[in-house]
Amino acid sequence: MPRSAIRFAIGVAFLAALLARAPAQDKPDKPDKPKELPREEYREFFKTPETVADFWTALQFEMELGRHELAAKLLHGLVGRKPTDEELLRLEEKEGSLSPFLRLRSVPRWSDDKAVHDQAVKDADELAQRINEALQKLLGDKKRIARLIKDLTGDREEKAFAAKELYRSKALAVPQLVEALRPATGEEREVILNLLPRLSRDTVPPLVAALDIPDEGLRLDLIDVFLKRAEPATAADLWYLAGSPKSSPAVRTRATRALAALLARPVDALVPAPLALTREAERYYRHQITFPNPAQVAVWRWDSKELVQGWPGLPTVSASRAEEYFGLRFARQALDIDPAYAPAQEMFLSVALDKAVERAGVDQPLAKASPEVAELLATVNPDLVVRVLDKALADRRANVIVGAVRALGDLKDARAVRPSGAGDPPLVRAINYPDRRVQMAAAEALLRVPAEPSATTAGRVVDVLRRAVAAEPATKGKPKVLVGFATDALNERAAKALQAASYEAVTVRTGREALKRLESAADIDALLIDTALPDPGLPSLLAQLRAGVGYGRLPLWLVLPGETQESLRRQRYELDRRLSDFRTVRRDLVAEKARTQLALERSREQVKSDAIRQQIDLLGQQLTSYGADQETALRAQARSLEQDQLTAPRDRELSLTRLIERYPNVWLLPQSAALTATALKDVLGPQLADSASKPLTDAERKEFAERSLAWLARAARGELPGYDIRPAEGALYAALRAEGLSEEAVKSAVEAVGRLPLPKAQTELSAVVLDAKRPVAVRSAAAAALQRHVQQHTSALTAAQVRALENLVAEPNLDAGLRTSVALVIGSTRPDARVTGERLKGFDPRPKPAPKDGKGAEPKDEK
Repeated sequence: MPRSAIRFAIGVAFLAALLARAPAQDKPDKPDKPKELPREEYREFFKTPETVADFWTALQFEMELGRHELAAKLLHGLVGRKPTDEELLRLEEKEGSLSPFLRLRSVPRWSDDKAVHDQAVKDADELAQRINEALQKLLGDKKRIARLIKDLTGDREEKAFAAKELYRSKALAVPQLVEALRPATGEEREVILNLLPRLSRDTVPPLVAALDIPDEGLRLDLIDVFLKRAEPATAADLWYLAGSPKSSPAVRTRATRALAALLARPVDALVPAPLALTREAERYYRHQITFPNPAQVAVWRWDSKELVQGWPGLPTVSASRAEEYFGLRFARQALDIDPAYAPAQEMFLSVALDKAVERAGVDQPLAKASPEVAELLATVNPDLVVRVLDKALADRRANVIVGAVRALGDLKDARAVRPSGAGDPPLVRAINYPDRRVQMAAAEALLRVPAEPSATTAGRVVDVLRRAVAAEPATKGKPKVLVGFATDALNERAAKALQAASYEAVTVRTGREALKRLESAADIDALLIDTALPDPGLPSLLAQLRAGVGYGRLPLWLVLPGETQESLRRQRYELDRRLSDFRTVRRDLVAEKARTQLALERSREQVKSDAIRQQIDLLGQQLTSYGADQETALRAQARSLEQDQLTAPRDRELSLTRLIERYPNVWLLPQSAALTATALKDVLGPQLADSASKPLTDAERKEFAERSLAWLARAARGELPGYDIRPAEGALYAALRAEGLSEEAVKSAVEAVGRLPLPKAQTELSAVVLDAKRPVAVRSAAAAALQRHVQQHTSALTAAQVRALENLVAEPNLDAGLRTSVALVIGSTRPDARVTGERLKGFDPRPKPAPKDGKGAEPKDEK
């Protein structure tokens, strides 16, 4: 090359370099560095957000600094822009997943202003929902998926892109992949079969549902897919194909070999298919299966035409509904192989009962909320229901117990109360189950069965009815907590704390008082007992509290005089977290103030400079709340807690921990928590919200009382042989005086009291007759019962009571029917000759003894 040409080339290159540097010299204030990320630009210049991406960047920045109220305003601005699906998809693609948007829904508090907080929660839900809908719309587009499946047989780039996008579509792509696989041959079939094992875990449910498609070739291919995936969890879905006589020999053989490989067992060591399927159903029955999103579980199924997710209008279901579906599915498959397999029958009915009662509520009849289950129970063998009840009692599954007990009561089969081996039959044992709802259901079932009970069973039934009648209504529906401290002062403080936490306190000062109150009525929902409560002492009292049939599983907290090690650990953890957050926020504020000051130095625009100065002032004000004094105070609290941990008496706490290990539903509670409303709400609330400990509502208490009175009235009339209602005497008298019961319930109480062979019954009935505030129908019923009682047992009314009845008859405005009934009572009180003689014989004219105060002496007996 000529030298002149070389010189010319060098000159051109040098000129190009100079021209490239010229723009940089025009703007010396901008550093020569790569373009920063949008969030860093926001940090440096505090730009006003304009686009959807700007709002999201600013929102993330304010969240990092803990300024949630400002973040809430940015979130509201983002949602208010009504972003398009394309904009939302770009945000999701930038973040790589939905997680950052879903986390916005879990922010505990956006602002102290409730309106701002509520709006932020609403906006977070809307944003997450919009992005998810846009994503599902894109990933589930059938035309797009069909095009991607076609591209699987294209060139190398098309194959790679199609596989990547189908992987991204997850379960939504499976129905079309399966439909494309069924008729496919050659390369097309091969690429699909190579792709299916490499798809995400989300694709397994629709692939499992595809096993129900009646296509032998497809089933054989899918078994190979599961084998290549090498996931032992998929073995459960192959048991039916391996054991069903409806499967072809080829499918049974391949499924059996796949099971052996997935479970790493020899073929001859595999259990029978019905047993394996029943065990799988039991895993759902016992809540041993974890769903990624319990609130929205996708259930895939073959609807005889295509693979679909969920049901029409219900694409996802709750975890409970999913447990029901899969539990019944596996149990049904076991019964399809062997209809007489008893464990599968029991598991099927247990799952059905459990979920039906859960939906209906333990206080509602099955026929109302789940008529199909009620119809099923009416058609099965009663022995099966008895076995289900026996299993549920052993497993302590209250929902199943209630459902089975009510079913046996509806069937009215005497076999339900016949002993079938050692011990009492399950229905009799159910009445001793420590749950008030179960006891009431069992008592009513036993009363409906046409068989005379044993004396022990009859006494227990009457006791359940008595306690239900004696239950006092709670104040405005508040749960009742039995509080037991040795001093009135502590009882009063605990009662005030419970009242502030929306509970009603019932106080006692000794263990015997606590036991007596629990035995008197079934209206206590939880127990708060001081470990120093006297008579009879903690070990004996705790044993009796847990052994009580009516209250043995009530939530019980034993109150320690000081703090527990666990409570101190929780306090220390919370304080350490606060200290860490304090330092993090202070560090971020210092760094942010430095960045803002740097931005001020670089800014040449007056308007922007004023805004940055305001931001610096705001940061300075915030830093004053995160100074050294505040950190010193937090560290002092931490040292104090550490000292408390070292000095707290551990021996007492350890001995109590060992003591309560053998008892259910018992916990230790520091005295400071037992006397603080917020702590009590945090401790008692979650436990009482649990279905097993859920307090009876006022409506339930009233309904139980009224139903119990109706049963006691029937037993008093002799319609239920073998039941003696005399132990319920006190509760019946109280029911006559109670307020809030319906007229029919009071009339039932009148009927029962009128059948009591006790003199006091006449006094209680006469009080009802004389009460002008009572309805006329109730007073007339009481008068009729009083007349009958006087005729059967002679009059036990006093002269004053008879005069009051006579005065009542003389009232001019008295109802005619009531007047007649009362007149009959007066007529029946006239004694016959024998009664007159007995009264004459009992007359004693001697003076009454003087009081034992030294002013007089008792007369001596005359001989």
